[in-house]
Amino acid sequence: MFIKILKSFILISSISLFIGCGNNVSEEASEIHPSFIPSVYSLDELEVTNRNQVAGGNGDLIVKYAFVRENAPKDFTTKEMGYMTLMPGDSVGLHEHVDNEDNLLIVSGTGTFMDETGREYEVKAGDMTICRSGHSHAISNSGQSPLIFFCVISGK
Repeated sequence: MFIKILKSFILISSISLFIGCGNNVSEEASEIHPSFIPSVYSLDELEVTNRNQVAGGNGDLIVKYAFVRENAPKDFTTKEMGYMTLMPGDSVGLHEHVDNEDNLLIVSGTGTFMDETGREYEVKAGDMTICRSGHSHAISNSGQSPLIFFCVISGK
């Protein structure tokens, strides 16, 4: 069941990647950053990025990005996509999303998600979260095993 949810989430995210690209992707592909051209990103082929104390959080956020927002074409809806891991006790601090939305799908482990009001929610495999533009959120690993989640940042 969870694998079906994950595959659907990835398919929807991939489809949204090409919204606003125009009808002739092959002509525009040369103008698009190479990281945005593939339709499939193999987890095994993604490089590991280690980000320390993200948004004032604790420890490291270990990320396997498919692509990052700094390279996102303005017309594309999906700006960033990747698998993220927080080890037990590590966190991403409370931060605001101004011009984009952050969507998380918990793959494994357990954690605590905090919204802009300070309300905390326990999250586990299969749970999804969203932080709308103009809102804030944080996430921490409150469990004993790695907290792995799939993240998609989208914007206008």
